[in-house]
Formats: sequence, C-alpha cells, structure tokens
Amino acid sequence: ILIAIMGVLANLTILGVEIWVLKGERRPVALKTFEACYQGMNSVFDNNPRHELIGSKVIKDLKEMKFKIDKIHLVKVNDNYNCDVFTKDSKGVRRYNVSLDKSIHFSHLYKIVDIKEDKVDSRYQL
Repeated sequence: ILIAIMGVLANLTILGVEIWVLKGERRPVALKTFEACYQGMNSVFDNNPRHELIGSKVIKDLKEMKFKIDKIHLVKVNDNYNCDVFTKDSKGVRRYNVSLDKSIHFSHLYKIVDIKEDKVDSRYQL
C-alpha cells in the first residue's frame, strides 16, 4: 500500500510540474492562408516586414525596396499555399502573387516565402 501511495504522489507531482511549465509557455496562433497573406503583406507594405510571417530570404530582398501602397484592395486565396494580393496606389492597381510555406515549426503555421508582382489587365483597374 505504501508503494501505491508513493506512486500516486509521484505522478501528481509530475502532473503539477507539467501544468506549471506549460502554463508559462506561449502558444503560437495558427493563422489561415488568408490571414497569413493579409497580415504578412500588410507588414511588407508598411515597410516593416514581420519576421514571424515573412521568410528570411524575402526579408533580405525587401530591404532594398520601399512600398507606397494606399491600401490592400483584395486578397484572393488560390489554394493553401498561394494567394493573390491586389493593391491600390498612385499608379493604379497592382497584383502580387504570394507563395506560402506551411510548417508546425512556424509561429503562425505559415510564412511568406516568395512575392512576385504581376501586371493587372487594364479592364480590371479599380
């Protein structure tokens, strides 16, 4: 009986320590494709890319560029790993093809790994 009581106490102690450790741990917020595209590109257009949403290669490439975007007009999700972001600025409408990578190791589940600007057909200008 003494061994059983000591075993129960040991398990309760371990459980208490696990709860205490996990309580202090910050859990990442998993974003959906749309949210990752919108929040990541919004930070890019504010010329302040968020490292938790943007890949390091893209951030390195963005250091040389400055954006003057009035607003994000539309975010179109193509699939779980690609979206199109339409913006409006003084020259008209611009379209950015955004590629995402997904991993449980990322703090928000997705990271932007590539951004390419595409021309927008003039008939779709806003």
